[in-house]
Amino acid sequence: MWKDQLPQDLKAQVDALVNEYPKSESVLSQLATYYTSLEQDKRRKTAPGKAKAGKAVQEEKLSNASTAKPEPSDSVAGGSSNGTVKSEVVSKHILNYTGPIDVNETIFELPGLSYISPVRRKLNLVFHLYIAENNTPLPVLSVVNPTTKIPEISVTNLSSAIKLCLIVPILGNSTVSTKKDTVMLALWLHDEAAVTTGKNDPFICTLNLDVVKKQLMAAGKIPEHAEAQISASGSDSDAIKPINELIIDFLQRQFNLCGVKLINFLPSTNPGKNSLNMNDDNVICLSQNADTKNDLVVKKCLQRFEGRCTFTCVHVP
Repeated sequence: MWKDQLPQDLKAQVDALVNEYPKSESVLSQLATYYTSLEQDKRRKTAPGKAKAGKAVQEEKLSNASTAKPEPSDSVAGGSSNGTVKSEVVSKHILNYTGPIDVNETIFELPGLSYISPVRRKLNLVFHLYIAENNTPLPVLSVVNPTTKIPEISVTNLSSAIKLCLIVPILGNSTVSTKKDTVMLALWLHDEAAVTTGKNDPFICTLNLDVVKKQLMAAGKIPEHAEAQISASGSDSDAIKPINELIIDFLQRQFNLCGVKLINFLPSTNPGKNSLNMNDDNVICLSQNADTKNDLVVKKCLQRFEGRCTFTCVHVP
């Protein structure tokens, strides 16, 4: 059976999804069959020399991206709907794409995110599929140019590549009611999965949950009337909006399905969950169990670089 060819952690996630939504099994099976047959027609093996060249291309993309002019993006999904997607294996965890992602291979996308690392510009965050040599469909996380739709960074075998993935409040935003729902997504890779040799910068970007909500509604991921059905209680508190807590739950399921554990450190209106013990423009302290033990501390550093801060995860579940 196609599920038996999946890595154990990914198979467990698929089984959990099927248990929760039994009707999804037939769709997943058809999807696996389709991409297996599709890849058999277009796959080509990569020579060792090309793998090294692919690594250099990835590093060149990052170098060029750091000086490129940011481009806005309002799309919810992107990619090419026809033609062959050109990709090559650089390493166990890194792929190099020279063409847009096939729109039919896109799993989930967050467009127009403002990155501050490893480059400073607007880029799309895309989860999509890649068919490995054993015909197993593997999820890929790509940072994509919003204009060309070509990935600038692509990471696969995500469960072993990603060291830590967090969503946290931002110093200076968490104390302002109109800004507290703009948060930070941070992702660290293991050294062996680093895109640039000898340099392993984290992926850090800001995420406006109100914008994400509108994008998901436009894409039909959540109903347009969802917010009206959710109580607005706690809107004057330090917590994010109740509707955005559901958005975070949705994002966690999407990330987990692709092999990424997204840890939520955003303040909640729910009693007994993610409570702030300190919240000012210099320090944020949060307890996941709403007690006096802090699981996250975000502190502003006294450095000449404006906006620099440090994360201290006292406890990561």
